[in-house]
Amino acid sequence: MYNSRFARRKEGITAAWEIYSTPTILNRIFNSVHAIDTLRFSSGSSVAYVYESKNKKTMYILMMYSLIKGEGNGQKTISNIKNHAANRGYRIVTTTSIRSPFKKNADRFYERCGFKHAGNDDKHSYYVIENMKRTGVISINSQDEYAYKKSYTTADKITILVSMIAYTFRIRGKEPIVVEIMDKWFDHQSNLPDR
Repeated sequence: MYNSRFARRKEGITAAWEIYSTPTILNRIFNSVHAIDTLRFSSGSSVAYVYESKNKKTMYILMMYSLIKGEGNGQKTISNIKNHAANRGYRIVTTTSIRSPFKKNADRFYERCGFKHAGNDDKHSYYVIENMKRTGVISINSQDEYAYKKSYTTADKITILVSMIAYTFRIRGKEPIVVEIMDKWFDHQSNLPDR
């Protein structure tokens, strides 16, 4: 069960609900697809899916959520991601969505975890953390229980089916759209003159 592609896709759908409160069908499909091609980090009810680019020496947190807040599981999950990145000499980047009703909490969370606020555009706030020191044991594709709220609804099953079709027919080797968005933003920032 722990490596079930179906359960990972369900976590992606749950992430969309936890991040956006009322996600679009595209949010649910994209999150469901992202849960397959990425590394899974978790602690308790906290889950993060991270895309790793060896060429760019960057790890991208594509989605992260915790079903139970205030127990430190999110910080433990970030610690595991930081250890993984530090062992490879990578930086970590992520975004928070302007559309999310939980944006302020997410911003504070990433800053408490050591991320630097790099800036904003009209849709996202961008965060980065670089030069991390290893702080503990790494947990990838954790054997924790999958973290999703409820049983599969008909809408979940349809979303998972559509995501399976999208995954099958997508252009192979292409990075997730959110990775392209983050790279474009950071590349633009690095080309700006110093103020």
